[in-house]
Amino acid sequence: MLSSSIKRSICSAARRSAVGAAQRAPVSLRLATANRVVSSRTYASKVVQFTADSYPNVKRDERFSQLEDKDLEFFKSILPETSIIQDEGDLLSYNEDWMRKYRGQSKLTLKPKTTEQVSQILKYANERKLAIVPQGGNTGLVGGSVPVFDEIVLNVSNLNQIRSFDSTSGILKTDAGVVLEVADQYLAEQGYIFPLDLGAKGSCHVGGIVATNAGGLRLLRYGSLHGTVLGLEVVLPDGRIVSSLDALRKDNTGYDLKQLFIGSEGTIGIITGVSILCPSRPKSVNVAFLGLESYDAVMKTFVKAKNELGEILSAFEIMDVNSQILNEHHLKQSHPLEDKHAFYVLIETSGSNTTHDEEKLNTFLESAFENEIINDGVIAQDETQLKNLWTWREGVSEASQIGGGVYKYDCSLPLEHYYKLIDAVRNRLTENGLLGETEEFPVIDAVGYGHIGDGNVHLNVAVRRYTKEVEKVLEPFVYEWVSEHKGSISAEHGLDFKIRNSTILDKRGRDYFVQKAIVFTSQDTEYIAAARRGGSIQIYKSCYNSNWELIYVYGNNLNFGNDSEDHFVSLIYRDDCLHSCSCLGKVVIQNLSPILNENHTNDLSLLNYLSISVASPVSCFKLHPLHRWVAISGGKDREMEINDFYALTHFWKMKHTSSIEDLYLDKYDSDTKWVQDFLIIEATSVNSKHMNLVVASKFGKLMCFDTGVSMYPLDSLDIPVNKMFQLDDFKILCLDSFNNMNLINLRNFKVEQSWNDIETGPLASIDLQRESNGDFLLAIGGKDSIKCYQLEPQFNKYKVTPLKKFNMKKGSICSSISIITT
Repeated sequence: MLSSSIKRSICSAARRSAVGAAQRAPVSLRLATANRVVSSRTYASKVVQFTADSYPNVKRDERFSQLEDKDLEFFKSILPETSIIQDEGDLLSYNEDWMRKYRGQSKLTLKPKTTEQVSQILKYANERKLAIVPQGGNTGLVGGSVPVFDEIVLNVSNLNQIRSFDSTSGILKTDAGVVLEVADQYLAEQGYIFPLDLGAKGSCHVGGIVATNAGGLRLLRYGSLHGTVLGLEVVLPDGRIVSSLDALRKDNTGYDLKQLFIGSEGTIGIITGVSILCPSRPKSVNVAFLGLESYDAVMKTFVKAKNELGEILSAFEIMDVNSQILNEHHLKQSHPLEDKHAFYVLIETSGSNTTHDEEKLNTFLESAFENEIINDGVIAQDETQLKNLWTWREGVSEASQIGGGVYKYDCSLPLEHYYKLIDAVRNRLTENGLLGETEEFPVIDAVGYGHIGDGNVHLNVAVRRYTKEVEKVLEPFVYEWVSEHKGSISAEHGLDFKIRNSTILDKRGRDYFVQKAIVFTSQDTEYIAAARRGGSIQIYKSCYNSNWELIYVYGNNLNFGNDSEDHFVSLIYRDDCLHSCSCLGKVVIQNLSPILNENHTNDLSLLNYLSISVASPVSCFKLHPLHRWVAISGGKDREMEINDFYALTHFWKMKHTSSIEDLYLDKYDSDTKWVQDFLIIEATSVNSKHMNLVVASKFGKLMCFDTGVSMYPLDSLDIPVNKMFQLDDFKILCLDSFNNMNLINLRNFKVEQSWNDIETGPLASIDLQRESNGDFLLAIGGKDSIKCYQLEPQFNKYKVTPLKKFNMKKGSICSSISIITT
């Protein structure tokens, strides 16, 4: 412990013997002396549920064949009996993931010993359409290395030979199944070090860390695998072998294909060999374990360490106090620091000159202590103590799951938001009554730790048991929070089953902003539907407790694909059905009854939905007010059409009933041929084809139609319109993009009242709601802010009063706005 009772500093003598330190420095230094505990995997007693049962919406792809006797005969012809595992008990460790959260149903594990055997297996499986799951050390944290159904497990642990090492260049060539710690120990004998280190180094494979592009503890010093891997040997799905193991450090004669396989997680080929550049092993390694009282102090320490330790800084790890409490319980040891601190930092330096490195580290620590940036700390005095201090960082992952299980999230965030994620998740779990100290609470705690040097934060939610309630509170909240704060939902753990099954975000998730949002009520419960760019729709339940919060209910992706031009133009709720329409004319009607029921399951197969195409492009889409299967759409070229979507038993069909071909717009500029907005002023329940429409074209024309009389307008008015609302039977409110608002009397089709200071803007989203007292509330969301106005009827006119302006984050645009009345 760094005592402040005599002098708030660390002197250089602290790195010498205890006697020398006592004689030369008025600072007491408590050293961690216990040997490192190599913990075994300890779990609460439980049977892991099959993944297919936990996620019933995930279905087996029927294109893949079932395993047959002839398949077993083939595999027995190329592999020895000891490399074929069929016993149910022996298969369990290959079917279950490391966290015991996912469990497959594979009946066969193959353990080839050569690249040629891997090639034969994949060639045969490709021809027979047998599903294969590549597996290494099975230390993955997102369910990507175990089967979901009856896939064959191809485990590479028998490909475990070091092929060669060049002690001059430092280039190691090795089989993919070599354990990371074994490779590092081999290199240590040669005076070199593997350029990556992990807490799971005793189990994970070299091929696995490359396939997942693992970052590890020392990325700050040695960089990512994209830079250190020189070549790969890969077996493609059809059995072809592609090798670049003899690649040079500099070679620009073609595409660098190995980069495709680094981080591909076995989806496009199985890595069987790795060539990697290894740096010389540091002759001097120092580790300091520090206690700090705030995240701001952590940031100051990091900046100071980069500036003052420079080239010898090899690791800068952060842990919060809750992670250390869990770890202390797990390791059953006394913590290196006697007092509790909000945050802990582990700093490692590595270099070639012991005296130089020690002096540099001590000078840094002394200054940080004197400036009151750090509050406490210990420095390892020998190799045993160094390993022991690393245990308090590396043991957090395992300590998080000993209580029953853990939800792990591996994110990258800008450092300003780094720890805010942990606070946000802990608060959310507490507010939902899920986190507590007794058995009734499923969540033990939410802890944070990670690599400050590369912005990688690990969020571990330690639980007593896995429950759907906890999962619904966490997901998609974590993914959306990270996306909102410009982060990545996967920094180094991969994007396998867990995240891909979430249907929330993909690699471009941060760009999938909300385009349309509506508020609707079902069974006295208020919901919000959000339609995002790219085709995904999420349903949230509104909850009003001490504050307002949204609880995720359901998510689906309508698969707009890679067409960047497609986007949502309309989102409508009617009679438990959600209607959406895209600008390319894709109309989807989803029956939400199963999920709006409080006792709904996650079985999405209960969700009936209909997909229809209407003439495109579409700029406006609305439903008939009296006929739920009649829709009116407007756009360009074809202009407007009325469609009748009718259901016959369990089948839905589309019936074209009438169209408005021209709208009498040929004589106007081509821009005016876009339908900007329209209102259904009067409609009958007898004839769905007959209705009165007020149609606004883009940039300047307002027209009135009677669809039962003519395709041509009955009346028109030259006025720019962006959005329209009906106030009563004969008056509509029109807003343009130039801060103007006009009241139109439909009896004579003339402007009755105007306002020119409404602050709309060209990208404004607008909503209007009638209040109980007869007034109207108008909300306009544009760039950087949202403005609210009150419209109060006074005799034959309206009085407009500004109410409030809400500032948004600078540079943001309100793409959709809905007024919620409570």
